[in-house]
Amino acid sequence: MRLDSLKRRWWVPPYYYCCLVALACSAGSSDSPQPSETWDPIARCASGFGCVVGIVVDAGVGEPVSGAAILCRLAQRSTTTAEAGRFSLDSLPPGRQDLEVLAIGYRARVFSAIRIARDSARVLNVRLVPDTVFQ
Repeated sequence: MRLDSLKRRWWVPPYYYCCLVALACSAGSSDSPQPSETWDPIARCASGFGCVVGIVVDAGVGEPVSGAAILCRLAQRSTTTAEAGRFSLDSLPPGRQDLEVLAIGYRARVFSAIRIARDSARVLNVRLVPDTVFQ
């Protein structure tokens, strides 16, 4: 399901949009490493493409944030973090990409012009700040 069509079909408050995106994008996909998998970021990069791997943690306490959505709108790719906060966003075209990280209860983070190289993994470790609306 394309993210654009998800936004056009329903009006969703911004705080709940990341949940719908995560559910729509993770349904039937295996973008995030599973606990039983060996976590080898380079092996996850498809030939001719690049990937972004990393971990999402709470900026205050340093604990992993599971279920966070990582979006690359230009390449129309997304993934969610696993229970340990790890993610792998595969099959990204080489060049500069903008990434957005969303999680319920946290402020969204946007990373502009991240350089993606062919056949290599870019490491992106994200610290999310809790949103005061939910406290």
